Amino acid sequence: MFKARVSLPRNEFNQAQATVLLEAAKYYAKNMMSARMANTLKIKIHVRKTVCKKNTFGQVHSLVAGSKGQKDFLIELNANVDVHSMLQTLAHEMIHVKQLATKQLQYRYWKSDNQLHARWEGQELGTVGSIPYAERPWEVDARNNERLYYKAFLDFVRTNGGK
Repeated sequence: MFKARVSLPRNEFNQAQATVLLEAAKYYAKNMMSARMANTLKIKIHVRKTVCKKNTFGQVHSLVAGSKGQKDFLIELNANVDVHSMLQTLAHEMIHVKQLATKQLQYRYWKSDNQLHARWEGQELGTVGSIPYAERPWEVDARNNERLYYKAFLDFVRTNGGK
């Protein structure tokens, strides 16, 4: 069973928003990876006003585990955007979850230089900081596909009432 939970800003709990974010996360997980893999993940979605940088709509956190597949994730979403931007950002961050869970993307700290290195689809790319953000293959993949998943989720909700 897919495990996810949503945490909204203090004193602003909105059951409808929490429900749509949970349904979207479930939909994205089931459509981005096998149901078997999706069911092994634990995802916390925190919607916050101050966590993300000014122009950042979301980010995903997990342990740096090298070649081990990740199972636990924290997705932070910017509370200062509309629900549609939040859903599209969630799709983007769920793509990163898929990349890490399937080992398509791996992060490793190297002892030789004590820096974070990235491996994409089995190829060592060097230190994360040396790769311009817009050229990072995992970001290119997420940007190229976030809108497709977001639109597919909206179509799913329209045709199935979210069920």
